[in-house]
Amino acid sequence: MKIIKLNTIIPFLIIFATPVFAQYNFDKFFSNAKIDINENNYFDAISKLNKCLAVKPDNCEVYFYRAICKYSLMDYYGAEKDFTMALFNVSIIHYDAFHYRALSRYRLGKYSDAIDDINKVLEQEPDSPGLYVERAFIFLANNNYNAAIDDCKKALSLKSLGEEGFLCKAQAENAISDYQNAISDYDEVIKINSKNVDAIALRGMTKDKMNNIQEAIDDYNLAIKIDSTSTLAYYSRAEAEIKIE
Repeated sequence: MKIIKLNTIIPFLIIFATPVFAQYNFDKFFSNAKIDINENNYFDAISKLNKCLAVKPDNCEVYFYRAICKYSLMDYYGAEKDFTMALFNVSIIHYDAFHYRALSRYRLGKYSDAIDDINKVLEQEPDSPGLYVERAFIFLANNNYNAAIDDCKKALSLKSLGEEGFLCKAQAENAISDYQNAISDYDEVIKINSKNVDAIALRGMTKDKMNNIQEAIDDYNLAIKIDSTSTLAYYSRAEAEIKIE
């Protein structure tokens, strides 16, 4: 009987066992990270996803989920970088990554890049009113008011323009001095949500521009009654009272 020395077989066992062990760790950490995300434990999820990337540094799905964590933690710069990595070398178009990267870039003030990303998503979902409203807010932030209004109208044509859509449209109309339509849209917001302090205060500011000072003050008072911490309402009311006095 031939005796096999242990020192000749152990290295082979290590070679073959390591990939299996690494895959087990990856699957375990990745699965637990997704559970953490569902439970809003984003820091724990990131720690586990970092371990996954140590095993598979080019895994696009891991970058995507880590980006979701960073976005949820308002680390928009880190989220943008990870969403970009999630889109790198992907064989199929990852529209969720484009969508979230657009929102990250919007919050970073990269409006043109954000619009490019959300346009890619709209190519896939041309009948999504929510996407048009999101793009409208990006146009609004980029001072492209007519484009913002057009997108809100597109969402409305799809039989859907909720509170946020009317609020965006009203702000764009106010910016181009279309005050009457702005008031009408602020009214729509307040019909949907009577406690929308921003809409009430902004409606007051539009009325102020129309020289309806007392009506504007009434709106500021209402906004402060709902939210006593509304800096916008206090400041605007003070300016309006100076005009009267």
